[in-house]
Amino acid sequence: MFKVAICDDEPVFLRAHEKMVHQILREEEIPHTTERYTSGHSLEKQIRRYDLVLMDIRLNGEDGFLFIEKLRNEGIQTAVIFCTSTQSYSLRGYGVYPVHYLVKPIEAGDMRKAILRAHTQVKGWKTVRLFHKDGAAVIALGDILYMEYLGRVTLVHTRDQTYTVSASLHKVWQDYFSDARFVQCHKSFIVSLRSMKNIQRQGILLQNDEQ
Repeated sequence: MFKVAICDDEPVFLRAHEKMVHQILREEEIPHTTERYTSGHSLEKQIRRYDLVLMDIRLNGEDGFLFIEKLRNEGIQTAVIFCTSTQSYSLRGYGVYPVHYLVKPIEAGDMRKAILRAHTQVKGWKTVRLFHKDGAAVIALGDILYMEYLGRVTLVHTRDQTYTVSASLHKVWQDYFSDARFVQCHKSFIVSLRSMKNIQRQGILLQNDEQ
């Protein structure tokens, strides 16, 4: 499920952008949900629920760029598409690594390119066919949280379930995931950089608050 939040203080753009997102993802047959927000403050408490945020930079009393910058400093890597009425913020906005930068009114073709680019980045069209003890599964690299070597098997933990592979951690990493954004933080653990929320003295805290 591709979860999208749309944050804008102008109702006309909220409705228009949500409609465009729905149409694009339906046409691409991508399961999805969307929710609307009128401020960064209202979105902040829910931000971890989403894969993508369409963020207006100029909100009433708020700076959308500073809002995203704050999240990045906290380790939150939710994908962002900036939507605003001026190009003057474009260079500034790219400092927080947005997927795209769109100027209102947004053309449908431009929105499509941005949304599909975001989906590719978040979910990844790239998948691996993982052979595990119960058979085989096709897994999107973006869904993997971490890998753990335990009792002579490697556990591959994803958003939805855990797969048991009868091989060493190093072999699983080299055979399946060596080109992805993973880091070995311990002899028994390899973690997806995207799933990391914070690094603590006791270990790594994941985005799902698992340590």
